[in-house]
Amino acid sequence: MQRCRRGTLLFADGVFLTGPFHLPKQSSIILITANATVRAAPMKWWVPSGWQGTSAFIEGANVSDLVLCGTGTIDGQGAPWWAAVHNDLQWRPGLMGIASTTNFRLCGWTFLNSPNHNIFVANGVGVHVANINVTAPHDSKNTDGINFSGGNDQVIENSFISNGDDCVSIVPSSSWPTAGVDLPCGGNVVVRNMQCIGGHGVSIGSIRHGHVSNVTVENVTFVGGENGCRIKTYPNNTGCCQRRFTGITGIESCSNVFIAKNNVNDLSLCLSVSLS
Repeated sequence: MQRCRRGTLLFADGVFLTGPFHLPKQSSIILITANATVRAAPMKWWVPSGWQGTSAFIEGANVSDLVLCGTGTIDGQGAPWWAAVHNDLQWRPGLMGIASTTNFRLCGWTFLNSPNHNIFVANGVGVHVANINVTAPHDSKNTDGINFSGGNDQVIENSFISNGDDCVSIVPSSSWPTAGVDLPCGGNVVVRNMQCIGGHGVSIGSIRHGHVSNVTVENVTFVGGENGCRIKTYPNNTGCCQRRFTGITGIESCSNVFIAKNNVNDLSLCLSVSLS
């Protein structure tokens, strides 16, 4: 696909086994119909095929006007990866990684058994994710539903996530601060009308250096997870967090409804949380 400037890719009626693919920078549409499954190549193919180090099954950078919709399934075939890789520092691909995108719409897809994080959006502007279904066993490690790193004007809504790690994660951008440069920022995210089953709930962080602000979590149901909402930081950090929770419902069998973890020293000076 990287050789195409723009166009539409349709998966309809069947199972499509494929290696990772890269999205073109200009407007593209990928449609997966209800009777179609796009299945990632099995783990044993990745290294011999030269795909080692690829961050995600579907990748895009500096992409604009991207539409990924339909009612079909992306199957990551993650079970062999979970069994073989036990260290978070070891490479495992996610299902989708989109960086520096503008006007990105993701709707309707089912993400099944990702080897690692399901969806990672870095520095996105105008991101709308709706009506997705993310499913992985509750003991599968690092199968985050969706991660927002940096960015602005981002929404995930009307979706179902049952997994083994964060349901939704919001962190600062990955840019490391240097002298005379502002700390990396993140946030500007709305999480609403969601079901989070198992896993670690909706998380800000981890935050070491940087700011996360303007995060709203509303009308979210949490069942059977470790947490409802949490803020994760590092000791002796220089980060800040501002967050609003409203309409949190259906807290069942969760160890913590709300938790601020390791928020010592500097974070306590700029932590702002509103509960309603």
